[in-house]
Amino acid sequence: MDRKAVTLCVLICLVVAFLLSISNYYIYLMRSPMQALPGFVALILRDGALIFFVAYLYRRG
Repeated sequence: MDRKAVTLCVLICLVVAFLLSISNYYIYLMRSPMQALPGFVALILRDGALIFFVAYLYRRG
C-alpha cells in the first residue's frame, strides 16, 4: 500500500475511535455534567488535533 492509502486508513480509524469515545463519554456527561465537562473538552481537543494532523498529512501526501 502506498503512503496515502495508509494515511487514509489511519484517518478513518481515528474518526471511528473518536465517535466511539464521544458516544461512551456522552452517557457519563449526562449523569454528572459539571464533573465530566473538562474531560469531554480535553477528549475533543486531543482527538480533534490528531484527526486534523492526519488529515493534513493525507492532503499533503
